[in-house]
Amino acid sequence: MALSNEGPYLELRVEGKEEPFPTLLDVTSFLYDFNLLYEFSRLAIDPRYAGYTFAPEYSWMRNNRPLADADRLHVVELRHQSPIAFIVIVAAVPSAVAAVWGILQTVEKIVDWPIDREMKRLELQKLRADLEAANQSPELQSEESFRAHLQDRNAAQFVDRTAERLRISPSKLERLASL
Repeated sequence: MALSNEGPYLELRVEGKEEPFPTLLDVTSFLYDFNLLYEFSRLAIDPRYAGYTFAPEYSWMRNNRPLADADRLHVVELRHQSPIAFIVIVAAVPSAVAAVWGILQTVEKIVDWPIDREMKRLELQKLRADLEAANQSPELQSEESFRAHLQDRNAAQFVDRTAERLRISPSKLERLASL
């Protein structure tokens, strides 16, 4: 089921930073890894995917993550002039909010945003409020509980490896905002 024109949606604005003339491989790998971070988080958090088994031999493959189309990130805008920038949306349901919150927790560890710390703190507060408003279980509202949930689902290694790939990527996350 695809997204309809009806909302509400959770919107993520992402801005990157790269050297002049990045390779197509570097740019597409950055986009793929950002998407993987969301999909692994969503598969681990969303109770509808509790039957999914994270396995190295197939979880990394492009078509082997069984998210429903409506649960995937959808592109609203994609610009690559330098720096890369894109906007993606997903239906604003509790599991999506929790997955995005997990992405922000993960990204905080790999990116140093001294100027944007206050903005990020406000983003996290907003996402926590969204989780509470959606009656999301409180155990997903702390970094420790998010990590424990990833461990329980055997997803931590996938999220951590993807985060490391983003950290060392020639294309860097410069800004991530949820609106």
